[in-house]
Amino acid sequence: TEIKTKRFCISGFVQKPVEADNLFEVIRKVLSPDTLFQELLSRGLDTFKEALSQNITRMAKTSVSFIEDAEIDDPYKSKGVTTIIGIIGQYTGTMILDLSFEVAEKIAETILRRPAKNPEEVLAMVSELANIIGGIACSMLNKREKALGLRVSPPSMFHGNSAELVSPSVKIHKSLAETEYGVIFLGVGFKKGSTLWM
Repeated sequence: TEIKTKRFCISGFVQKPVEADNLFEVIRKVLSPDTLFQELLSRGLDTFKEALSQNITRMAKTSVSFIEDAEIDDPYKSKGVTTIIGIIGQYTGTMILDLSFEVAEKIAETILRRPAKNPEEVLAMVSELANIIGGIACSMLNKREKALGLRVSPPSMFHGNSAELVSPSVKIHKSLAETEYGVIFLGVGFKKGSTLWM
């Protein structure tokens, strides 16, 4: 249905039974999509930083301080373990969590309350942590602005020291989170264009 709605220039829809709040949200979204997108861009990175900070502090028992915010202009060289989360809804986006295997191993050990059984368990723990951070950040953004309808898609995991992260279609803004275990790279970006996910 999304291809058909784009072909006919349909900008929004409601399903029966229609509630007044939902109808007003769709009308507002259709009439001011640029304002909504600008709000998302202005709040996006800070919201994901807040979600990362809360969950690393709660689950890995370490405080988080952010030491750098910037836009990524050049390819970013992975530190070893990269999780990419797709964001779908009124706008699409990407969240990237990147850290060294050593940092991932320390965080996994703290969360599991025991050493990881193998490297796969470390990778699974990082993937799930990224999924939680992305999901909570999307929920926080949706709570502020219901019309966004943001959701996360299943995470993709890459590992190895030679990977370079490049995002040709989404401008990624990064922040470096400093913890007692080491540095965690957080990258977040959005672009116009919706993806429906049922």
